[in-house]
Amino acid sequence: MIQLYKIFRFMRNKTLRQVILFLGCLLIMLSLLLINGGLESVVQKNETGVKNEVLHFVSKRVTRGKSFMESKRKNLQTINSEKSLNNRETFHSNWSELKSEDSLENIHVDVDYLMYLIQRTFPKKGNPKYPLFNETKSHSIPLDRTTNYYTSEQCRGHKWVISPDMKVSVVIPFINEPWSTLFRTIIGILKRTPLKYLHEIILVDDHSTREYLLDPLERVLGPFKHISIIRTPYEMGPASARNYGARHTKGNVLVFFDSHCEVGSGWLEPLLDAIAKNKTRIVAPKLGVVSSDTMNARGAGDDTRSQINWSLGSSFGPFRASILENHNITDPIPLPSLMGAVFAMDREYYFKIGGMGDYFNGWGGEDVDLAIKSWLCGGGLALCRCSTVGHVYKAHPYIFAINPFYNVALMAEAWMGEYLPIVKCVSFRGHLLPKVDSVVLRSTLALKKNLKCKPFKWYLHNVLPELEIPEENTTFNMLHVHRFSMSVGTDMKTLKFIPDVHEIACGISVVNDRLKCKDKCLTFKNASLIFDTCDDDDKYQYWKYSNDEIRPYFDNKLCIANGYKSATLKPCNKHLPKIKHQSSFAPGCIKKIT
Repeated sequence: MIQLYKIFRFMRNKTLRQVILFLGCLLIMLSLLLINGGLESVVQKNETGVKNEVLHFVSKRVTRGKSFMESKRKNLQTINSEKSLNNRETFHSNWSELKSEDSLENIHVDVDYLMYLIQRTFPKKGNPKYPLFNETKSHSIPLDRTTNYYTSEQCRGHKWVISPDMKVSVVIPFINEPWSTLFRTIIGILKRTPLKYLHEIILVDDHSTREYLLDPLERVLGPFKHISIIRTPYEMGPASARNYGARHTKGNVLVFFDSHCEVGSGWLEPLLDAIAKNKTRIVAPKLGVVSSDTMNARGAGDDTRSQINWSLGSSFGPFRASILENHNITDPIPLPSLMGAVFAMDREYYFKIGGMGDYFNGWGGEDVDLAIKSWLCGGGLALCRCSTVGHVYKAHPYIFAINPFYNVALMAEAWMGEYLPIVKCVSFRGHLLPKVDSVVLRSTLALKKNLKCKPFKWYLHNVLPELEIPEENTTFNMLHVHRFSMSVGTDMKTLKFIPDVHEIACGISVVNDRLKCKDKCLTFKNASLIFDTCDDDDKYQYWKYSNDEIRPYFDNKLCIANGYKSATLKPCNKHLPKIKHQSSFAPGCIKKIT
């Protein structure tokens, strides 16, 4: 090349040099065009390949027992010779051809190729724009994996009384949900639901922006006559999306699912049995936990429930011992609140009480609102402990258009009545509530009047008496360490750390730097921590709660810690468990409720 350059440089004929230079430039341009054409061909080939793979998945039959490698090899060999979608063989979509006593559990849906497609299509490191849970791990787990949710022998042998005309419409709203969790929800329902009860599955796309949830999802699910996809005209939020889906249903029983659930065997029958006995209550299964990190599934205990707190959020807590003693495992058991992931109810009753609040902004509070509305307006809630559904607890994908506390403010204004100041103190630390739309509030209050709803005081006395009304000047309440609550022992005197699965005699509150249980104050007396009559002049009754520690005024080097049989005082150090609180209040905010 160097020699050619020297010859070209010292040519005497200027015209010849210009001709050679022009030809060289022309050759370079032709080379670039050829390279670009090759790249476009490769890209077009890859895009065609992915498109054909999606089309090919639609053509796969409901088959029995093909191995993953055999399916993959066959699909790769035939991927370039696919026929048009209209001429393909499709999934078994005529459900009436199946025997009514059968469920889809006996039919092996070929999900192996769908798994292959997911693993090939989705990024190996998940989607960094939506880091809601471990998508990479989820994409590697079988879509039809067997759940290990324990069902007691009593549940398995129980004869459920279900009306033969009960037809279930499953409503699953979603927004930007990864395929793996969405299909794991759908396939689990198909495999573990008696066909004679399942009328339809309606997927409600709440304005997703991910491309694979648009046309590719339609192509995959199109052949199923009893699965439909409806799309909201704008991002509605989970409450309105559920209402939108419910209005499209044809069944007389509605079951709402989050789009990242896994049902256990026999999940539906206990719910239908409970609704058949009382159509004016909402029923829910036990919620197992699917880890958002490892995607491992574990069941839920029979003695925990969802309940509300003064911030109008839901949390888990223990059932009262008296309730557990008076109900068999197969009985629906009264439930104070909903977690919202899965619940079922009679369709007519759902619309009678106004469904879920269309007035909610974004995500949060809609399940608690429905629970309070059902209890106060003539219905109720029940937990069916023979039914278990796993749920991925992950961050929500919604963006709030206005104040994130708006939903809490709306519920408080609508339902709390005389207890509104408490919610204000807990949720807003004494600051002003976000302004609630007056038209929306009037509509909710009109619904309360039409349904002849009871005041919230009735709920406190009859449904959740454990929700203690904070004493005046309370700053913190319901102190706990991990899953152990600080409470008085059975002797009604000793301070103990009691597991949450047991009944708590009373939650400990911090009032004017004293730890109170009802009308008693925690006292250091005779080298023990006991509850004694409150005495303003007793220096051994004053405590400082800060930085997740409780130190006595008389010696700030000591901290309350769990002892062998009861709580005790130990030298403070970083290894002592942290003491947390359920609610905090702005100083001086809580006033006496008359």
